Amino acid sequence: MKRRMLLSCVTVLIATLLAAEDALFLPAPGAATAPVTANPTAADAITIPRILSYQGRLTDSLGNPVPDSSYQLTFRLYTQETGGTAFWNETQTVQLKSGLFSVLLGSVNPIPYVPDPGGLYLSLQIGAGTELTPRLRIVSTAYAFKADSANYAAPTGNAGGDLTGTYPNPVIAASAVTSAKIQDGAITAADLNQMGANTGQVLKWNGTQWMPANDEVGTGDNAWVRGTPDSVLFTIRSLGIARGGANSMLYGSARHTHINLGSACTTGTAAQNYTYCTVAGGSGNSAGGGAATVGGGVNNRATGSYATVAGGFQNSAAGTDATVAGGVGNSASGYIATVGGGYADTALAVYSGVFTGYRNKAGDDANDTAATVAGGVNNSVRGKYGVIGGGFGNVVSGIYGTNGGGINNIVDGGYGTIAGGVRNYLTGAYAAVGGGYSDTVTGNFAVIAGGSRNKAEGMLSTIGGGEFNRSSGYGASISGGSANTTGANCATISGGQYNSVTGGYGTIGGGNQNLVNAHYGSVFSGDTNNAGFRASDTGAVVVGGRMNLASAKFSFIGGGRYNNASGAYASISGGYNNYADTNYATVGGGRENQASGYGATVTGGAYNQALRDYAVVSGQGNSVTADNGVISGGYLNSVSGSCGTVPGGYADSARAFYSFATNRFSLALHENSAAFNGQATTAINQTRVGILSKASGSFTIDHPLDPYGKILNHYFIEGPEMRNIYEGSVVLDEQGRAEVRLPDYFSALNRNPHIQLTGVGTSDVYVAEKISGNRFVIGGRPGTEVYWLVTGERQDVSAEATRRLMPVEQKKTGDLAGRMLDDDFLAGCMEQLEREGRAAGIDFRTPEGRRRYQQRKNPPVPER
Repeated sequence: MKRRMLLSCVTVLIATLLAAEDALFLPAPGAATAPVTANPTAADAITIPRILSYQGRLTDSLGNPVPDSSYQLTFRLYTQETGGTAFWNETQTVQLKSGLFSVLLGSVNPIPYVPDPGGLYLSLQIGAGTELTPRLRIVSTAYAFKADSANYAAPTGNAGGDLTGTYPNPVIAASAVTSAKIQDGAITAADLNQMGANTGQVLKWNGTQWMPANDEVGTGDNAWVRGTPDSVLFTIRSLGIARGGANSMLYGSARHTHINLGSACTTGTAAQNYTYCTVAGGSGNSAGGGAATVGGGVNNRATGSYATVAGGFQNSAAGTDATVAGGVGNSASGYIATVGGGYADTALAVYSGVFTGYRNKAGDDANDTAATVAGGVNNSVRGKYGVIGGGFGNVVSGIYGTNGGGINNIVDGGYGTIAGGVRNYLTGAYAAVGGGYSDTVTGNFAVIAGGSRNKAEGMLSTIGGGEFNRSSGYGASISGGSANTTGANCATISGGQYNSVTGGYGTIGGGNQNLVNAHYGSVFSGDTNNAGFRASDTGAVVVGGRMNLASAKFSFIGGGRYNNASGAYASISGGYNNYADTNYATVGGGRENQASGYGATVTGGAYNQALRDYAVVSGQGNSVTADNGVISGGYLNSVSGSCGTVPGGYADSARAFYSFATNRFSLALHENSAAFNGQATTAINQTRVGILSKASGSFTIDHPLDPYGKILNHYFIEGPEMRNIYEGSVVLDEQGRAEVRLPDYFSALNRNPHIQLTGVGTSDVYVAEKISGNRFVIGGRPGTEVYWLVTGERQDVSAEATRRLMPVEQKKTGDLAGRMLDDDFLAGCMEQLEREGRAAGIDFRTPEGRRRYQQRKNPPVPER
């Protein structure tokens, strides 16, 4: 809500200046003033207060008084109605009642003056709000019209004070003008009388008064003469220069070479003839050594020959050519020692230096040559050529040791370096600590770059950082991490925590609680992995994973969990709880697989076993218990015959030498046999299948007449029925009869039998009795030899199942729809036919068949 200010009464400056002729009303800055004097009585003398009485009323935008409360009001005075800068302001906390208030302006910050020109305007601001507008112009009250000329009213009557006579023409009283009343610089050379002095003369005190006299510079030894060029003025003979005063002394017969310009200062030493001692200034200083110098300061001592103290307080340069540039309580007692400044610093050794700081020390004795402290607090260099750059409480006691800074670091090893950090300790020669906290280097040439509470104990060992790491082997290295340990030569841990390498040249990349005991062994990462039980498990490697163990020479585990490679050169790529426990055994991955034969391999899967030499297993639950056996995949398959193979499937078994089984529940029980489709072999060299379907069939043998030069191919006889063939020959008896007995199983195996007869030399033969009871009878001319052929349709269960699965005419469905089986067959043999020039008249049935053939000939090259 906006508020406005309604003025109810304004009382301006109580300008009763007419009643106070000696009152001073401050003018505006820069305005000219004229002193006005008067001789008022004590009763008439008053002081005009620098305040204004001001009352007002605050209302809201509707004219209603603001609520009764305390308000923070800021008042300002301007010389213009708008804009400009206030020449006075103050803030008061004012109690308002019914919007009314009354204040005394200037009661907090007195009003210093009222500018001469222009008007005077008052502004009001409530709290943190903006100034209210418009500003109120301040005008004079009826009895203050003469206030502006009160300071300039002409006095009348008798003069007093330093004046005598009456106004308006008083004069200065006798002895009224004193030195205190003459402004410095007010009297110039032109105001002085010549007082009888001639050219070249000066005024001199003759003991009674000032009189003109010649300007002399002394006589005899004390005379001053001009040199050549005439810009030089010097004494006739060599004189020491000293400032007078108590306790200022120049000692020794060579004091004429001294300069002592200080207060209570001395040069030289009693009973000694030190030359060229100098005190340039200061108080209580002493240049007691030959050619010693004190530039200034207080209570400084330069007692060594050619020593220098430039300034400061209570500094001492006692060594020959020693220097203290400044500071407090510093000491340079070594030959050519230097202290640049600071407090209570000491340079004790030859060529030593402390450049600044607090209670630093360069050298325990003079033999700590060239010890140097650049700065810091309580630092100490106790070894030759040692250096401390700064910090607090650092110590260098090894020769050529260096401490860059930090807190409480100690360099005990020769040529050792600590760059910084806190409480680091180094005893190894040529060793280094980059920084960190409480790191310790005891091995020669060892290095800790940083971290906390690390230890580099082996020669040439290194720790990059981390905490609680320990590198104790020769050339061993830990890059970082926590609580890692390298205890063997050239062992390496890159990071992680609680890792340990005890095998020479072993490596751990990172992870947690990994262990390398083998020489040249490695664990790259993971958790609780182990490369080698002992150092002789050379080259064992675990790449990663958790709780894996490679415990033999050159054994390898890529990753996974709970894997164990205990055979030499054994390998497990990954997976869970796999075992490769014989030499050269391999497990590619999977779960709970076992490769226990020499060179055995489990490529992956689960619960597989390759238990004999060079066995190979994939899939799940498969087992090879014979040398060179192979199971390529599937589930619950087994190979127990050497060189047996199961390419896949379920519960297949190859149990004989060189046997083969696949599909499901197939058994290859005989040597060199193969079982398919759940069949079991019955003889060696047998291929046992359930249903054999083919594009064509043949047998191929060596040609009987030219076995070395030819092959003989014969082809299958095909038909729409599965038929068995029985044949033989008989000779008809004298009755023209012959009984042919068929196998006992004929009637059980066959149906719809057919008989064909061929007589030798005659066609007069016939079937006298049809097949019954597994026999039939042939009739004809007695003594005739007859060839007979019996066929029957198979009626066993296998045949009936095949008829139902594969009817003579079968509709193409699914992926077979539109696909030409002839094209599939040609795709496998057309290339040979074309190459041999025997492809005329043979072509693919469909363009798709041709495309597949071309793709087969020119397979696409995979992108790299």
